[in-house]
Amino acid sequence: MVAVLIHEIPPSSTSADDKDEVNYFGIFNVVEVVIVVYLLAFAISAPRGTLISQLFAAISKH
Repeated sequence: MVAVLIHEIPPSSTSADDKDEVNYFGIFNVVEVVIVVYLLAFAISAPRGTLISQLFAAISKH
C-alpha cells in the first residue's frame, strides 16, 4: 500500500500545482493526526473497561 501512495512525481510547474500539493498534504496531515490521537487515547486508557473496549472496537469496524 505504501509503495502505491509514496512514489516520486515530477515537480510542480505552476502555482496552481503548488496549491494542490499544499491542499493534499494538509488533508493527509489531518488524517494522520486523527489516527495518532485515536491510537494515543487507546494506549493511555490502559485499564480498559468493557465500555471503552467496545467503543474502540465499534470505531475500528467502520
